[in-house]
Amino acid sequence: MSKKLISFRDKQRKRQQSRGTQKQRPGSPYQSDDLVAYWQHIVRHPLQFAGRQSWTERMVWSNALLAGGIRVIILTVMSGFHFLLLLTTFVNTLFLAFLFFYGMTWVTDWVIGRTGSHRRYFSVTDLRREMIVLSGWIVLYVLLSLVPFGFGQLVALLGFFAMALRAVHYVYRIPWGQALLATAAGMISMVAILYIFQSL
Repeated sequence: MSKKLISFRDKQRKRQQSRGTQKQRPGSPYQSDDLVAYWQHIVRHPLQFAGRQSWTERMVWSNALLAGGIRVIILTVMSGFHFLLLLTTFVNTLFLAFLFFYGMTWVTDWVIGRTGSHRRYFSVTDLRREMIVLSGWIVLYVLLSLVPFGFGQLVALLGFFAMALRAVHYVYRIPWGQALLATAAGMISMVAILYIFQSL
């Protein structure tokens, strides 16, 4: 009996399978869908902690890019097209995300390590997972900048601070006073760095 002919497509499919193409885990979005997956989850569960949901650093940068794009559009409409100004604004938005994702979490974790006498079961990595969940606040901050006299930005900063404080208390299981001290130290440090950077 003659063997059944195998088409080129069948061979290519088998070759791809033999290379160990990994299937995507349930709940883990493709890179291009990170932003959509993030906001779908946040809209449904705005106050939920990170938990076992799949969160990636790409979500932070996706939100930062979205916020930067929105900020550039707003500035273009209000002030016209000025390339260097728009580029600086976009870069500043990315730098803002970098400061609060890496800088604030590091300072907060450092303060907790210096002010607590208890044994630590969690690290800065756990806190950064919660900061991924809060990364959408950078988009809200940009949108609320449309509110006159800076009231919108103040509301966004206070809202982010409250959510970050809640996350620090939850992750490290420390008293609210210690969580407040560590969160305030982290946020004030980053705001100071951002102010110095923008004034150069």
